[in-house]
Amino acid sequence: MNGLTVCITARNAEGTIGASVRSALAALPASGRVLVRDDGSEDATAAVVGRIADRRLRILDDTSPQGIPASRNALLEQVETPYLAILDGDDRALPWRFRRQGQLLARGTDLVFSTVLIRKPPIPLLKPQLLPRLSSRAIALALLLENPLMHPTMTGRTSVVRALGGYRAVAAEDFDLYLRAITAGHRLLRDTVPTVLYLRHAGQTTIDPAWIRSKSDSTLVAEAFADLGRRELGFAPGWFAWRREGFPPGQAPADLHVQLGALLDAAASLRPPERRHLAGLAASFRAHAAR
Repeated sequence: MNGLTVCITARNAEGTIGASVRSALAALPASGRVLVRDDGSEDATAAVVGRIADRRLRILDDTSPQGIPASRNALLEQVETPYLAILDGDDRALPWRFRRQGQLLARGTDLVFSTVLIRKPPIPLLKPQLLPRLSSRAIALALLLENPLMHPTMTGRTSVVRALGGYRAVAAEDFDLYLRAITAGHRLLRDTVPTVLYLRHAGQTTIDPAWIRSKSDSTLVAEAFADLGRRELGFAPGWFAWRREGFPPGQAPADLHVQLGALLDAAASLRPPERRHLAGLAASFRAHAAR
């Protein structure tokens, strides 16, 4: 896959960033590039990257702490290739990643995602995600129930991410980007072939209680969710805050079952594995409402 830049933002990742960068370089063709931004690390993250000798690698000079969305946008501004890929500083690209995803993009997809292999030290085993392939239409409906996409697996058209304005300053900046991409009519795909070795550990931002609470506080994300609901279902589902707050008992929307029924009706034309996936998610919502 030619014309590709891998964007990596990292903070206090001295123990993992070296393997992450080297995995991206190994998976890229000779024409590929890797951009790294150190988001105000208090350890040797920048020094570890600086010791990697490869002409395709560049670390941004500005290492001030800006937060994840701003750091991702700083990388986006520096991309000069028609395609970009995301990789986090504690994950690793699998050798076939860009070859596989390049083939999918060549078929007209705008943003490609995949499943991952999960590693959770000190357990030595890798756990694959056993999830179905999702078409753009299936992703649109799934986004109303969950976040079905792993951001470190995203590879896509630079022009598409820029047309969306990049990442907004919200806690769930990746989820927000997907909502806006689908609503704008861009074509997304989740592949079943894993392309990333994904590290799950106690220091992750996405398991921090403060970050989890902040997900529900963004009016921008709520509006993007409502816009997608109106596009796909003709109405804005009423369960956004309830779901984002962890399904608190007694707070489910009064018409939850009617709204879920409408979503499943909208999924009638999808492939059977996609329909089963959405039906399982809807059943989970109903189970939470019954508590």
